[in-house]
Amino acid sequence: MIAIGFPPSHEERVYFRDVSGRELLGLEAGGLDLAGFRAIRALLRNAGFVSARLEGASFEGANLSNARFMGAGLRGASFRGADLEGADLRGADLRNADLRDASLFGATFCPEPGEKDWGPARLDGSTRLSPEQAEKLGPVQQRFLAEHLADRLPGWPHPSR
Repeated sequence: MIAIGFPPSHEERVYFRDVSGRELLGLEAGGLDLAGFRAIRALLRNAGFVSARLEGASFEGANLSNARFMGAGLRGASFRGADLEGADLRGADLRNADLRDASLFGATFCPEPGEKDWGPARLDGSTRLSPEQAEKLGPVQQRFLAEHLADRLPGWPHPSR
């Protein structure tokens, strides 16, 4: 059981590791150890998980639009069917993460030209993501994913081809 903080204007605190089905808009949980966190079908728009430890977390079907996951440890996390539109995943460890069926429109996996704050997300052959999902991303993000997944996952076109 851990406390999860909200922006300073909120008096309430949540003391659960499982917030499935809850509405927690603007949740701020940056830097916390939330390994095994469960937020299935939770409403977490604009949530902040910067540098949080979320290994093995379950975000299936959750609304995480505009969430900030920069530098977060997300190894083995599941985002199946989640709304990650506009989410910032720069510098996040997404090895063995499941992003299948997640909405990724406008999501960020690597810095855009001129950005220096966070490096790229860490991906490998165990990251589950389809090429069709990348079609909703901008060209810089599409190229980054193709460069990191083309030789590791079936169906990903190589960016130089």
